[in-house]
Parts: sequence; structure tokens; C-alpha cells
Amino acid sequence: MINRRSFLLSSSLILLNIANANFFSKNVDFKSLKIGYLPISDHLLIIAKELYNSPFTPIKFSSWADLSEALRAKAIDGAFILTPLALRLRTQGVSLKAIFAAHRNGSALVLKKGILETQNAKNLNVANLKNVANGKNKNAENVANIAKSDSLNKNAKNNFKPDISLLKGLRIAIPSRFSTHYLLLANLLEQGGLTPNDIKIVDMSPPEMVFGLLSNSIDGFIVAEPFGFIAELRDIAELFRLSKDIVNNHICCVFALREEVLADSQMDSKILADSGIQTIVNNFVKTAHFIEHNHEDSAILGNKLLGYKPEIIKNLLDCDERVVFKNLKLSKNDIDWNVKNMQDFGIWSNGADKIADSQSDIFSDFVDSTLLDSAFKALDSTNLTQDSTQKLNLNRNPQESRFHTESKAKFHSGIPESKAKSTPRFYAESNAKLTESTTKNPL
Repeated sequence: MINRRSFLLSSSLILLNIANANFFSKNVDFKSLKIGYLPISDHLLIIAKELYNSPFTPIKFSSWADLSEALRAKAIDGAFILTPLALRLRTQGVSLKAIFAAHRNGSALVLKKGILETQNAKNLNVANLKNVANGKNKNAENVANIAKSDSLNKNAKNNFKPDISLLKGLRIAIPSRFSTHYLLLANLLEQGGLTPNDIKIVDMSPPEMVFGLLSNSIDGFIVAEPFGFIAELRDIAELFRLSKDIVNNHICCVFALREEVLADSQMDSKILADSGIQTIVNNFVKTAHFIEHNHEDSAILGNKLLGYKPEIIKNLLDCDERVVFKNLKLSKNDIDWNVKNMQDFGIWSNGADKIADSQSDIFSDFVDSTLLDSAFKALDSTNLTQDSTQKLNLNRNPQESRFHTESKAKFHSGIPESKAKSTPRFYAESNAKLTESTTKNPL
């Protein structure tokens, strides 16, 4: 139950963030639905506000704790939110319904630069000591171990997946215990014969994680992009695993609405029309298709609402399946995976039984795909294809080529090496206008 202090804090945050939204758009509609999000690439669908002037007010939060408080206080109507966190809030009386998956894949586990070499060296030293104790030929073993170390370093540069045992004893940051990232990390550790008790887990707000590496307060982190991507670009971290290589095609965040908002809409067609809920969902579906086919323009719009340089988001979207915006309909397997792992790794509270009596009931109780299904019916593939070919009238520096990347640049997990830092900056106009165009070969 929320107290007066929490309510006042949440209300203040909302007012501050609405004022922030007003910086981008002078026509903020205070009667429109307020949708919360974090500045992460997983929430790139929020660009529907700029792309289609969708009838909602985007409210940006810097942490999951603040977003959760806003939902508890009913200060926002819905949000892009971590699936385990949404399930947790629902057990605490926050009536959320998951409408669709915000994306698939989209996270990375990175370690501070040099950690892998240090951990490898420690393992090799331990092996050498064991060999000496066992009376083996020290010189021969050292030569073999040096060769092994060189091989590991070469493989690491060729997308080799480091041994999971190297994580033992490290300080790894996660955004929340009730996050997909914690579940993914626990799964990865289990694959290597470890448990979360074999590492030191640090709860940390996503925007603080890169600084956490620089300040040596953590050894690595697993979180939504683009933080891992940025840490790699700045050459302060090395990729350990992409989330898609832990559990491929996994969900992370869902778009969820408060149940009373949906109930009012379903009871009164006028409320549905006035709130524009179906229009909002339709626009999110169109935006997902647009992002998949227009990385550059999506990145420019993302700069306005997420705050990252367009070339960062564009290069991230260019990476094969690193984060994808397709197949967004939630399945029973998606929710079952989250529930089972929450149970297995100790974050499924006893109160969660109040949601439903079985996993099958949990899915039907938590997920409502009605709006998404209606969107699919209203937007056939022809309309989506035409929509994805429209071009934005965005301001780009005419003296610079569009997201120029040198042809000889080498990519590690889709990221250019040191020359990536020289990618030119681009700025989007504050009032981007859509202009329609046709192409001979629409995507």
C-alpha cells in the first residue's frame, strides 16, 4: 500500500518528466494516456510519439524503482516494463495487463577491459601450481599454457565465447533482482556449473553502469542496450555474452497498461475513442515494422526521446539480432519461462500465488492480446510495407555523409573498432514531419 510520501515523490517525478516532455513538444496533452519508459534501446517503440504523433504522453524515468512507484501511485497509465517486475507488481496489487512484448533479445553481459585476461591468468597460475604439486614438467606445461592463453585471446577477437567459469568471484551489476537480466545471468551461470552465490551481484541503475566500470565499483554488468554497446565503443569493456546467446529470442520488457484503464475502455466505446488506446497500439505495431526497416531514421528519432547519439542506435540496430522488434505477440512459453525462472532462482514470492492457481492461469490472467490482435487485423502487410518506406524530413549536416562507416572498418559483434568514435553526429529537427515516398523495391 502506497504512503503519502511515496505518492508525493511519484507525483513530483511525473510532473518533472512531463515538463521534460514539453521540451520536445509544446503541445503536451495532459488528458492523454501517460506512458512510462526508460532511456534504453528496448523502449525504442516510444518513437511512435514522434513518428505518428500518437495520442499519449511519454514519461521518461531513470530507474525501474521510480517507474514502479509511479505505477503504484497510478501517476501513469502504463509503461514499458520488465516482465518479472510487472509480474511482481501485479502480486502486490498493481493491476497490470501485458499487451505485447516491447522487443526480443536486446541485452548484453560485458566485463571491464582486462578482466578476461586477468581471470585467464589466474586460472593458468592455478593450473601451473597443480602441475608442480603433481610433479609434472613445469616448462612443458608453461609453454602449453602460454599457447592456450594466446589462443584464447585470438578467439576472443573472433567472437569466441569465454568460459563461464571466468565469472566466478566477479562483481556483476544488474538493474533489479526482478529483471530479465538477473534470470538470464542465473541461467548463464547454471550453464557453467555456477550459481548466483558464486558471484557478487550489485543492484544498479542502468545509466550508472558504465561509470561503475570506470570507477572500478563493478567488474561487469548485464543490462539492456545501449549501455554494453557504449562500453564496448569506448573501449572500456569487452563483450562476454549477448543475451540472445544465452536464451535466443527471449522477451525482456512488455508494454503493460493498468487494468482499470482497459476496463473503462472496454465498457465505454467513447472512452476507448477518446483515449486512443487502440490507435496507440496500432502505432506501436507500425513503429516496430518501421524500426526493422529504417534503422537510420529510427535512430535519429531515438536521439530525441532516448538521448543517445543516432549513430550509436543505428549501429546497434544494424547488428544481427542483437535487438529486434518483431514477433511481439506474447506466447504462453514467454510467460512460463519467466515464472519458472523466478521460482527457480528465488524471486517468486508466496503472494504470487494470488495471481492464479497455475502457470496456464497466470498467462491468461496477466496477458491480454486483444488490442494487438485488432491492430494486426487493421494493419495488413501491404499497409505496413508502404508505411515502412516513408521517409522522414530530418535535418542532417549536408557536408557529412549519412552515417558514413569506412568500408574497411572491422566489426566485433557488429561494432566498428576504434574508428567508430569518429562517426559524425547528426541532429534531428524538433518537429519532424512525415513525407510519403515510393520505392521500386519496397522492403
